[in-house]
Amino acid sequence: MGNDEIQSAVMRLNEALRQSLWHGSYPALERHALTLPQLRLLEVLDGTGPTSARDLAARLEVTAPTVTSTVDRLVRKGLVSRAEDAEDRRRKRIELTAEGRGIVAQGQRQGLGLIGRVVERLDDADLADLTRLLQRMVSIQAELTAEDEREPA
Repeated sequence: MGNDEIQSAVMRLNEALRQSLWHGSYPALERHALTLPQLRLLEVLDGTGPTSARDLAARLEVTAPTVTSTVDRLVRKGLVSRAEDAEDRRRKRIELTAEGRGIVAQGQRQGLGLIGRVVERLDDADLADLTRLLQRMVSIQAELTAEDEREPA
């Protein structure tokens, strides 16, 4: 198998695992008719707290209009709200509602449970290999990011 084929296989497997974990972790996806991008926005808000559409767009690596339409849908579902920014009344702060926080918390609990069930089926050697390889990939990614930041624009 060539390097391109290996990279492609790793990307496909990563995406398949991510999709499986998200769908298994979030029964709210179906109950609230949430899309994965909507769920990702909820998770980002859970991590950042109230923030602007511009900040969300940067964190999600999407355009501001994409964030605006996604937030509009989530406001209608009662999962996020918009409030006036206390420092700049022209700006709106986007934040999770109690129901939105509940969905994220439930998903995180179920996700950990699902990962635990998967890990239980791996033997010690597989777990050690998986942990070592994931740690190595994270380390390499950090090195690449540092290299990119040192390069002139």
